[in-house]
Amino acid sequence: AGGDFDSKMQMAGILLDGDSWKNVEILKQPVSHPWATPLQKLDEVIYSYRDSNQSGRSRIAGTLTYYEPGWLAIVEQGDRAMLVKTASTLPLHAGVGVEATGFPVISEGNLHLDYAALRPVAQATQVQPRLIDWENASQGQSAYNLVSMEGEVVAVVRDSRVDWFILRSFGHLFSASLRHRSADAGSGIGEIALPSVGSRVRITGVCFVDDGNHWRDRLWFDVRMRSLEDLAVLQAPSWWTVKR
Repeated sequence: AGGDFDSKMQMAGILLDGDSWKNVEILKQPVSHPWATPLQKLDEVIYSYRDSNQSGRSRIAGTLTYYEPGWLAIVEQGDRAMLVKTASTLPLHAGVGVEATGFPVISEGNLHLDYAALRPVAQATQVQPRLIDWENASQGQSAYNLVSMEGEVVAVVRDSRVDWFILRSFGHLFSASLRHRSADAGSGIGEIALPSVGSRVRITGVCFVDDGNHWRDRLWFDVRMRSLEDLAVLQAPSWWTVKR
């Protein structure tokens, strides 16, 4: 028996290793062979679904570093952070102290709270973003932490729901995004000029990774900003372009 750990070496499950199939005892044979199961229409598959969650309710407290009302929040406490799935639409903003109560769930190698409720509490300790690089982020060491990264803007894509920035840092590409449903995105975003391609910028936000499995070589990650105030231009693009 041993622990299963995420990319930050936080416990995210339990493993049982056996050395032989002789250690596996079949308590009940299946009623029929899996491939003998009658075919179902796609809209009837739900009838075979069964779910049981006996997890006890947990309660955490910390600083709210990211918030999409009605969808998710990130609560950071010290050097640890946790994803919180919530339907709460309270008018909360990054930097306030919060408590969250919900049910622990392990998904894609990470532990998070599901079906959670939020409420504001007395002002928490301000969380300062850590300046990290692609190497640190791609290993999942800063998953769900508030971070800052620097890079050159390679591309900018905008639509009604999200602004995407593709950045290059020491030969590696990564993405940063600003989702308009973030509580801190602001209403006048369309009136703000975005940095042009070739600019060197520093972006601040929460580092979302696609999977916490630290046995993988590298993880895809996206730094989600709270507002355009999280994007600072360090150097304007060179006047010399291919056209000029």
